[in-house]
Amino acid sequence: METGQDFAGIKLNDGNHAGLLISISELFEGSVSHYPEEDLYSSTHAYELKTHPETSVYLDYRQRGLGTGSCGPDTLEQYLIPAGNHRFDFMLRPFDPEIKIQPPCYKV
Repeated sequence: METGQDFAGIKLNDGNHAGLLISISELFEGSVSHYPEEDLYSSTHAYELKTHPETSVYLDYRQRGLGTGSCGPDTLEQYLIPAGNHRFDFMLRPFDPEIKIQPPCYKV
């Protein structure tokens, strides 16, 4: 599993140079995994996990900082996410270097 923050894009390939480029106009956080979410939550030990051929991609526009104020300090002001509706756009673009004319981008 790969996890990180401040991404401008994620590039996934099939091992033969073809794949999918995910990009967004702002920095974002996300992760990529060959472990389905159900397996991660139901396993009690990492050695129980079996990789799957499918790739799960999780995109997070923002994440609230640590702290809840219930039994310690609350999240610092600069790490809070204000209440309300939040939107972000991202683009999915398939690529294959062996194809001279690339398919179009798909804005989601």
